[in-house]
Amino acid sequence: MRRSAVIWSSQQGVALIMVLIIVALVTIIATQLVTERNLQARRTSNIILADNAWQFALGAETLAGIGLVNSLKNQNTVHLNQVWASEGIVFPIDGGSLSAEMKDLRSCFNLNGLVVNISNPPKGNNVKLPGEKIFAELVTLLKIDAVITPEALAARLRDWIDNDQTPSGIEGREDYEYSGYTQPYRTGDSLLGSSTELSTVSGFNPDIVARLLPYVCFIPNVTELVLNINTIADDQPELLSSFYDKLDVNAAANILTARPEEGYDLNSYNKQLPAIAKLHSGAQIEFSSPYFSVTAKVTLGRARVNLKSLLKYDKQANDIIVLARLGIND
Repeated sequence: MRRSAVIWSSQQGVALIMVLIIVALVTIIATQLVTERNLQARRTSNIILADNAWQFALGAETLAGIGLVNSLKNQNTVHLNQVWASEGIVFPIDGGSLSAEMKDLRSCFNLNGLVVNISNPPKGNNVKLPGEKIFAELVTLLKIDAVITPEALAARLRDWIDNDQTPSGIEGREDYEYSGYTQPYRTGDSLLGSSTELSTVSGFNPDIVARLLPYVCFIPNVTELVLNINTIADDQPELLSSFYDKLDVNAAANILTARPEEGYDLNSYNKQLPAIAKLHSGAQIEFSSPYFSVTAKVTLGRARVNLKSLLKYDKQANDIIVLARLGIND
């Protein structure tokens, strides 16, 4: 009788343990299911927020295009007193905010213009292209502290953009240089698709790139080297000076600060330009522009979207063409 009681008690203990194990497993599974559900719900919410923020950014792009059309219709000049050039525009939106800013892409040095097409291009890789000379002059005027010369930086950027594998002089660098790196890669051998590509070019360290970025930009598939005199920032006279022979930075600064509210036209600009100043071969000065960038920053709940759109104003059609959509730092 006593043995039977012991066995029965032991079975009860095992059964209790099994029940506790089952309860623990059910609790763990239920907790995992709740956690997974919450995770999926948060993930879905983030996706919806990010998509909504992206749509707001695209809306800012569209609104910028409308602003450009309204500002530039029937206008012969593009200048900083037009509506499109307004700074610090912030649009309140439900659950967040949207800010937008526009820039004329002819108010900076078009990096693709380093290989600017001219009617009689110089022959031979040891001959400097007009765009190389102007870029080297800009680097010199900015007093950028570099281990290599401004001419070497220009040559290496040219080799990154041109479509051959022949170095442009002894300072040039092609695939043979980059393939020897710890993490090897090849030259782009095509026009730039982002200003940040500078950081991949031999000799362009972070300090040099950071110093250059406020003064340079790129226009997709455009090798024109054109400055719009009416939209260059007042504190960037080095840009204007680099386009000319015998136009020092002080004279360039005076020209920029003397701009009329409605911008220069050809006659008023020529009156300000010193007679000894000569435009470099391959460079152009204009008083309008069809190329612009709009930078939109959207905050919507936990979502953050930054979009830079490159736009072209088609004056004949009075319409906007989107050339590219990029990251905010491109």
